[in-house]
Amino acid sequence: MEELRREAPARSLSVSQAALDATNLPPIVRAFLKRTLPDGVPVPRLARLSQAGGFRLKAGAPFADMQATQLFSVQAPGLVWHASIRMLPGLPVLVRDAFVGGHGEFGGRVFGLFTVASGTGPDVDTATLIRYLSEAICFPYALLPSEWLHWEAIDDRSARAILSDRGRSVTGVFTFDSEGRPIAFDADRPRDVQGKSVRTPWHVVLARHSRMAGVEIPASGSVSCLLPEAPMEYGRFEILDLGFDR
Repeated sequence: MEELRREAPARSLSVSQAALDATNLPPIVRAFLKRTLPDGVPVPRLARLSQAGGFRLKAGAPFADMQATQLFSVQAPGLVWHASIRMLPGLPVLVRDAFVGGHGEFGGRVFGLFTVASGTGPDVDTATLIRYLSEAICFPYALLPSEWLHWEAIDDRSARAILSDRGRSVTGVFTFDSEGRPIAFDADRPRDVQGKSVRTPWHVVLARHSRMAGVEIPASGSVSCLLPEAPMEYGRFEILDLGFDR
């Protein structure tokens, strides 16, 4: 996490609802940003959150308990996620997902000692950048229009976000309720299938909206791969705490 702390940019930016009114943002995105972000507040440099939830590797399996901490760069893409997943009694797997310096990585270690999974490369870069885009809903300052993010309207309840970093671009679709609360995120995300990368529809449900650290966010949800045979929900999350460093 220290590498991300060192790299995260710190620009003098602040929220301006008047400026949002003057943009050509999709109306539902403008409603969302004005709803969640207080006017005149400085845009933070880093976001910190803690999570609880569950994780499983296949449909029908029970969810293993998960506890995680996460650090995000707010003013440009970057994340580090440290999780402990209790796959078997007395057998915690320590997992690290990251997007730092324009590159993604993931890795899991039993007791933090023996590597059980790892990955790097262009598809991991793309997958983790999509993850950053989806989770930016929990620190919505990062979803303000900027040099690295812009929005396109789809209809009155959904909009496409395009996120770019160092020549790589990813897209995802956010769906909102009538009052501008985000309720879902969808993207085509790379996943490994027997050693080959396969783009797979990825669906995130966003729920239980509440205000933390001065912003309204979805504090719980679930994550699914929409596999050809059937959707497979593999993750559930609840945000326990959120904080910002400016």
